[in-house]
Amino acid sequence: MTLQDIKNQFRNGNQKVAIDSCHQLLKKSPKDIELIKLLGKMYGLIGDYKNAIQMNKKAHQLNEFDEEVVYNLAYLERQSLHFVEAKKMDRVFVKAQSRIV
Repeated sequence: MTLQDIKNQFRNGNQKVAIDSCHQLLKKSPKDIELIKLLGKMYGLIGDYKNAIQMNKKAHQLNEFDEEVVYNLAYLERQSLHFVEAKKMDRVFVKAQSRIV
């Protein structure tokens, strides 16, 4: 199954199948950041912020300046009412932005 297949499964209402498929692929490629980010997004979309944060933190460890991951972490921490963590991620986001300029 490809990432696009997983995305289609999720969009078609098969969230559990999509998430399980993503985990299966992750076993084969545990450092595939795109796969980890997708899993984090899917968890976030179903409101499972604990797992969404966990996946985004894993992606952040692989690339600390990935703006998408940092932004998602700040958002998810806010949604989870973890305001101190969200503020930290805001600062990391600004730092990541300054690396681009």
